Amino acid sequence: VVSTQSTWGGREAEEFPLVPGDVLIIKGAKIGDFHGRNLQKVFSTKLFYDAERLAAFLPAIRNLIQWSKTTSWEERPLVPVGRKTGARLVPTISELLAEAEVAVADGEPKMFKCYGWVTEILHERMFYPACPHCNKKAGPGDARGRIYCENCGRPSESAATRYMVQAKVSDHTNFLKVLIMDEEAKELFGRDAGELEAIQTLNAAEFKTALTEALFRERLWTVQARFDEYNPHFRVKFVIKGLEAPDFVTANATMLETLENFA
Repeated sequence: VVSTQSTWGGREAEEFPLVPGDVLIIKGAKIGDFHGRNLQKVFSTKLFYDAERLAAFLPAIRNLIQWSKTTSWEERPLVPVGRKTGARLVPTISELLAEAEVAVADGEPKMFKCYGWVTEILHERMFYPACPHCNKKAGPGDARGRIYCENCGRPSESAATRYMVQAKVSDHTNFLKVLIMDEEAKELFGRDAGELEAIQTLNAAEFKTALTEALFRERLWTVQARFDEYNPHFRVKFVIKGLEAPDFVTANATMLETLENFA
């Protein structure tokens, strides 16, 4: 048996007549795998509560009802579904995209984890001049290069160079357009923004090699999802908040444990 979750609203929630152990028939729902199997209502989804009547016409439903009556609710085995890290289920990127749209509807940022590879880096605007005190974008300096930060109100002799990288993180199901800020980009490229910007200016071949070396290495990403206003619509914006190499030893041990549950 696969444990599944589903959330219903409106008339279905108000008139829901069943209790734990009853048989519910769902037709035309969207199936996802985020944190285990889940069912999402779409326009064509229908719920059938009168399973006993339908059982007269459909043998599969008769078998389901018979199984339900002869096995207690507590005795039914539940098989976990999903890829794990430690004890946590990690969604695919397709699942993360679907879940994030719902999760951030309250206007609050939410954190997710996913496995994936950087498959594209937009190198045209990877760096920005920042105030060395608050890290916000600095305006143009005076004739001597001194800047005055409009955010924190503090003057500086010069701006600091920081990362603000637009990239795609992909897995076998989909991709995320993400923003990778300074600390995470340092870990991704193995050097600070000022150094890589200088390489971009002085040695195009070395710069290309540095970007290529960051591609197609699997990582476990910590992603922040939040609503963002964009010309003039709202979209879900994804910002990388952490990255680490996958722990394959732990992942393999967890996978073996999961497979044993099917036995």
